[in-house]
Amino acid sequence: MEISLFNIDDGYTEALCRGFRSGFLTPEDYRRLGGADSLEDVRTALEDTDYGTFLQDEPAPLAVTTIGQKAREKLAQEFRHLRAQAAGPLGKFLDFVAAEKMIDNVVNLIQGTINKKAAADLLGKVDPLGWFPEMKAIASMDVSAGYEDIYKTILIDTPVGPYFEAYLKQVAPSETESRTMGEMGSIFGETDLELMKNSLKKAWLEDFYEFCSKLGGTTSEVMGHILKTESDFRVLLVTLNSLNTNLGTTQQLQDRNALYPSLGYLYPEGTDRIRKAWNETTVKQAIEPFGV
Repeated sequence: MEISLFNIDDGYTEALCRGFRSGFLTPEDYRRLGGADSLEDVRTALEDTDYGTFLQDEPAPLAVTTIGQKAREKLAQEFRHLRAQAAGPLGKFLDFVAAEKMIDNVVNLIQGTINKKAAADLLGKVDPLGWFPEMKAIASMDVSAGYEDIYKTILIDTPVGPYFEAYLKQVAPSETESRTMGEMGSIFGETDLELMKNSLKKAWLEDFYEFCSKLGGTTSEVMGHILKTESDFRVLLVTLNSLNTNLGTTQQLQDRNALYPSLGYLYPEGTDRIRKAWNETTVKQAIEPFGV
């Protein structure tokens, strides 16, 4: 039944995906790239592929960063075209995909703005897959007089505003109603932005998993596996990165453990074991029964 009705809403977007997939580099393309002696040879090797035009306007000499940025822009352009044709659950699904990169972009822009980096430099480093127009306003803000503007822009104007709002309520639950917008915005300048990003990613991951689970069928099966694996990766990443920081000390374990998503193949038994780990040896012992 699921497949018999698929083409009604999603047949055209699937055809687009098949078209994009046909443009993937082939083993022969990679063989030619492997024989390139310079970045100009790389450009030449790509001329007969779907990547033949994405570097055509770039002056010589090419830089590795330029190739990477242009490749990401090509991906983002194709993604936006796909999103423009999507409707219903597929549209929301693609929004979830982009939301992860939007969170990265917003946090990086906040960090750069606080450090008084030039707006042009900040915008030049954003991931194009997570681009949205309001990022220009964030990058050009002057926070020397306070954080009220950045608070309003993020919570009201950005697609990922609800995640930031939930985070602010989490870190200051008893003060959210009584604080002014400027005071709430000042939390951005007071908090560890890397911890904030991990907390936002946790909320995003849990929402994405819940959404896919409610869709059921093939989406739930395939995406459930992908998101559970991603969740396990994040649990281990947060744990290992915290061992030599303040989060690795006993009094900060609770803050670290709050970053663990409530899903995954390790959840809940494995996650509970990892919560009690305080060094690499105890982490290995915690995950040993799971064959990780």
